[in-house]
Amino acid sequence: KSLDWSYNQERGVNEVEIDPNNSSIVWAATSDGIYKTTNAGLTWNIVHNVIMGFDVVINPVNSNIVYVTHGNLGSAGNGIYRTTNGGVNWQKLTNGLPSAFNGKALLSIYKTNPQIIFASIGNGSASGAGTWLCKSTNGGDSWTTVNTGLVNVTLYSLAINGTNVFAGTNGAGIFLSTNNGSN
Repeated sequence: KSLDWSYNQERGVNEVEIDPNNSSIVWAATSDGIYKTTNAGLTWNIVHNVIMGFDVVINPVNSNIVYVTHGNLGSAGNGIYRTTNGGVNWQKLTNGLPSAFNGKALLSIYKTNPQIIFASIGNGSASGAGTWLCKSTNGGDSWTTVNTGLVNVTLYSLAINGTNVFAGTNGAGIFLSTNNGSN
């Protein structure tokens, strides 16, 4: 059966990513958690049952390494997680990241150097606290906050290309940083 929840169940699929090395493997971040199929969608299994799965990025060199985000509206278990064995085990990444947040988190991995990952972590637009932009240069082992200046902006997409970081917003356009997100 496919992931086909109806609207009135208030469930949804927030992100779908196809394994760049095996198109039969697909990951889905859903309101129930993270699902994975190994047969191009014929069957799905939940591999991370933390609610409010929001984003998925796959290491393009080693697709057993997958990063996911959970959380929105202060949901339990919010954070960034990593698996290094295709979803069997998960580690919550915390070193240098905000300890708590009320919004969603988005990820972008640098394709030519997958050790570099950016995370946009929202603190909820109602709070006015804005969004943290965090960066890891060691595959998520540690993070630094490179920008906290996106106040009252909700980010909906994040992409990196070299030193350029693009942040797509809801109603405020696209922000571009040409110095790794510092400003």
